Amino acid sequence: MTQTVSNGNLTVTAPDTAAEGVGQISPVRDYRVAITDPVKGETVQAVIMTNFGDLNVFGQTGSYTGVLNGVTITGGRPTCITLTGSVYAVNKALDTLTNDESSAGSDELWINVSDSEGDNTNSSADTLWTPLSAAAAPVLSSVASVSGPSGKLTLLPAFTVSEIGELSTERFTVTISDGFTNLTDADRGVTGSGSTSLTLRGSLNMITIQLRHLYATFVDSPAGDDTMTITVTDSFGNTTGPRTVKMVATEAGGAEVRSSQAAAINGVARMASAMASMGAESGLAPSSFSAVQQLAPTFLSAPHVSNRAEFRFGKADS
Repeated sequence: MTQTVSNGNLTVTAPDTAAEGVGQISPVRDYRVAITDPVKGETVQAVIMTNFGDLNVFGQTGSYTGVLNGVTITGGRPTCITLTGSVYAVNKALDTLTNDESSAGSDELWINVSDSEGDNTNSSADTLWTPLSAAAAPVLSSVASVSGPSGKLTLLPAFTVSEIGELSTERFTVTISDGFTNLTDADRGVTGSGSTSLTLRGSLNMITIQLRHLYATFVDSPAGDDTMTITVTDSFGNTTGPRTVKMVATEAGGAEVRSSQAAAINGVARMASAMASMGAESGLAPSSFSAVQQLAPTFLSAPHVSNRAEFRFGKADS
């Protein structure tokens, strides 16, 4: 929506509201100057101001004073810019107007215009004020490694996204990918469910709901170094950047688990064989696995030794 003010033959139009992302060079649309009954050679001067932003036209950066495309650019840049020229030239400059807010929160844009025939909107009553909202970059909650049983669908911890100055009209995109693990999320606004790459789209509230229903089917990656990558981008172009999360398959059957179990079994077998030999040489024959346990408590209490079956060696009991 727009707002309009007139004085004599001069009419000025400005945006009703404006919104942008912090640190983003954002276009400011809907500024327009018109003269009902122009005279030959008539010029206008438009002064646009803001409190904290950086105003530019024609893609210029920093402070600039000079003539570009028929418009004289002056003023106390960067928070104020003055454009002087024909109605056509000034409107062409306004079509390229951008602003870059330095911090999140509320700001204002305002415009005063006068023409060379004495019409103006310079009074406080005729100044057009545009409330401006600036949203910060999205923030993804702390991400640690996650784990789950190999081959089983597992609900992941709820990642959260927040943003200072988030707007009701703002939209977010979350991309989640993994080299090996299938990802599942059946919520509205999610594409790619059941594959290794998901895209979540919607308002911040919708994204929060989608992330609460994110599942993974953990697999045994070849090198045991599977990772999931998450990136959040808002509709202003600000992003969290890619974040990686280590994915660990924890249930028996994983390559790492199988290797650990094999080492444990082989160690017990070697120890049992050695004990049997010692018993034979000394004339003593340990009768059960419990004898080995007494002689090697440190090894047998290791976390990777499980399902401790009873072994018997030496002479069979009669």
